[in-house]
Amino acid sequence: MKRLPLFLNTPARLVTAMIVIVLAVELLIMLLIFDITGKLFLDEWTIADPILLAALTSPAFYILIFRTMHNQQVELERRLVEMRQKERYQRALLDNFPFAVWLKDTESHFLVVNEGFVRVFGANSADELVGKNDFDIAPPDLAEHSRADDLDVMTSRQKKNVEEEILTEGTRKWFETYKAPVIDDKGALLGSVGFSRDITQRKYMEHLLSSMSEEFQRSVGRELHDNLGQIISAIAYQATAMQNKISATANNEGLAADITFIAAQARKAITECKRLAHGLVPFELESSGLLAALTEYASEMSFSHHVACELICHDEVDIDDANLELNLFRIVQEAVNNAVRHGDAQHVTISISLNNNILSISIRDDGRGFADLEIQREASHGMGLKFMKYRANQIGATLKFDFPAAGGTEVLLEKRGLA
Repeated sequence: MKRLPLFLNTPARLVTAMIVIVLAVELLIMLLIFDITGKLFLDEWTIADPILLAALTSPAFYILIFRTMHNQQVELERRLVEMRQKERYQRALLDNFPFAVWLKDTESHFLVVNEGFVRVFGANSADELVGKNDFDIAPPDLAEHSRADDLDVMTSRQKKNVEEEILTEGTRKWFETYKAPVIDDKGALLGSVGFSRDITQRKYMEHLLSSMSEEFQRSVGRELHDNLGQIISAIAYQATAMQNKISATANNEGLAADITFIAAQARKAITECKRLAHGLVPFELESSGLLAALTEYASEMSFSHHVACELICHDEVDIDDANLELNLFRIVQEAVNNAVRHGDAQHVTISISLNNNILSISIRDDGRGFADLEIQREASHGMGLKFMKYRANQIGATLKFDFPAAGGTEVLLEKRGLA
């Protein structure tokens, strides 16, 4: 009797015991009625009925039922303990991951977030963020951008790696974000998963190095233009003067030819100095703006590399941000250089348009292009393209590369929020 309370310690077991008691009482009543009448239902019974009745009234039958239910209960509790243990392991892994990690459903509601995510968004706990979306925890512009990335990942079912701003501790910081779709075994889309790591310090160092490099280029460019260029100009002037004097005297044809050659070489050196100086420091950009600088650059590329490089401007573009103009110029410069020097292009077209406050710049060439997928991947990891992507990120622009199967390459840049 002492073990009875232990057996009845769960609701399921208590209900089972009650059912057994009720069945036992019903059987006793049937037996009593049968004993009194002696013939109750006897004519309707089959040979199996007494066997069934004996089994139902046997204690061994109920012991077997109880033991089976007990084993099932023990197995269920064991699996429950294992499941909770796995959940603790998974939570420990997520919370000790040094980045912000999350899992979203197809509507971009957060299903799971880790402690790193909680810290980034200044919440008190993970439960406080579960069920919310980006618009509940971030400014509208950042939330819209994140939602667009989620849709892109889920629609394309491809992984995506982006650099984006996130508002944390009251300050917008740069994060590198990785996103991927979540798909079940049957191919059904369940949502998306992602993680972000703070790269603000890295972005600062990149900006610092870029500024130092730009300043160094300016310094070298000015030295070439103002100092070395002037010295070579003086040499060319003196050589021309000597040529004129010698030509006036007799029997000095050989010496005159040497002086003529020196003067010609000096003039070539002056041209090369000017070209290098303009490449390092776009003087026209500082004095007349982006369109004038690109027009002069296209003309110089056509002359120096014997290619057809043209600028087509569909709309009037007026930019009063010197840093923005410089980065746009450098991106176009790098794209054209890649087309001419590496793609063997003979024709390059630079197109500029401004529509609905969106500045669009296209650099299209007829060079070899990158029709092969492996070549595309190699090209996308080149230093020149990396610098282009970096500059685009610096000014908040998007940069895409199109490699038509027919050949050639098109670089597409878009900068929003330009009046």
